[in-house]
Parts: sequence; C-alpha cells; structure tokens
Amino acid sequence: LTYAGSQLPNFKSQCVDFYEHGGVFEDMVTPEDPAWDATYDLAVKMFEAKVNEPNTPVKDWMVKNGSGTNYDKQYDALTLGSLADLSYAMKILKMSSYYKADRDISLRMQFGLNATRDSAMYTYKADWLGNLDPRGKNMVMAYAGAQSLSGMITDVLPATLHAATVAQDIANRIVPVDKANYATPAWFCLHQAADSQTSLDSAISEENALVG
Repeated sequence: LTYAGSQLPNFKSQCVDFYEHGGVFEDMVTPEDPAWDATYDLAVKMFEAKVNEPNTPVKDWMVKNGSGTNYDKQYDALTLGSLADLSYAMKILKMSSYYKADRDISLRMQFGLNATRDSAMYTYKADWLGNLDPRGKNMVMAYAGAQSLSGMITDVLPATLHAATVAQDIANRIVPVDKANYATPAWFCLHQAADSQTSLDSAISEENALVG
C-alpha cells in the first residue's frame, strides 16, 4: 500500500527507511532511480498482458518477462486478470511515484508538523480544488457517454473554446451543458480556473480574517 501511495509507514523506523529509500524500502523504485523508466515499461507490459493472459499468475509472468526484476512476492499467486489498473502493476513492482521531497512532506503532514501541514496541504475551504474535478460532469468529452455525444451541437464547441481561450470573456462565457454542447478536458480546466481562483481568494480572505 505504501508503494501504491495509499498508505504511509506506521513505525518511526519505517518512516526513516521510507524517506531515506533504505532498509525495508531499499528496493523501492522512485522517479529518481535510473531503473524507473525500464520498470515503468515493465509495469505497462504487465497490465496490458491481463487481456491475453488473464489466468497467468504474477510469478509465472515475471519469470518470463521480468529479467530478474525485483517485485513483491506476496503477489506471486495473483492472476493478471485481477489487475484493476496500471497502478496495481506498479505496486507489484515496488514502484513509488514520490520523490524524496514528496516523501518528506507527506510524512511531516501526517505526523502533525503544523507549519508544513498548514502552508502546503491545507486551506480554510476546499471547494476551489473540487471545481477543477471533471469526473461526473457529462459535458466534458472524456466523461460523456456515446449516447450523449450523438446529439452534439457541432457549432457550439468552437464558440466556447474561443470564449475561454481567446476572448477571455469570463462574464459572458458559454457554459457547457450535458447533451447540448461539450468541452474538451483542457478547455474545462481553463473554464473552471476563474471559478477556482475566485473560491480560493474567498477562502484565503476568510482564513486571514479568522487569524487576524
């Protein structure tokens, strides 16, 4: 779970090992390691193999494809068809996407060093960040179903793109509506940036008022 980025070590000694990339985490593969690219390519290959080799155990697949690469042996009996996503394959190969600075700030935040927590990981309100999340919004192409796309109004998307990226007319911009017009993920981020900044400015103002 630590390799997957979903959990931090529970003991001080493990935290030191995790931060220093040593001890029980000596064989962890991070973006700082020369082996990162090759290990990532192997993770992609493993995940893609789930389609044609769903019943192959991880151990057997690693014997044929791993070329001596270290991996987490607790997954030996796991079949490739069980890999839910690429991050699962990365976890098996003991990959962690945290750089040393990332590991440092994650540990500091979790263990109550408030100066780090407050300045880097916390704001008074969090809705400014939620505004940038396109999931569940069917006007964003990446999340729109095929049935909805069949009714696309083709002359609206260029206008909305222009309004957001050229005209910068935030006050009168066209808002994408499900089954009426659609936005690319890139346009959505630009479109929502102003709303997010407004929410963040409000949160900062309220927080400053609270702390004097």
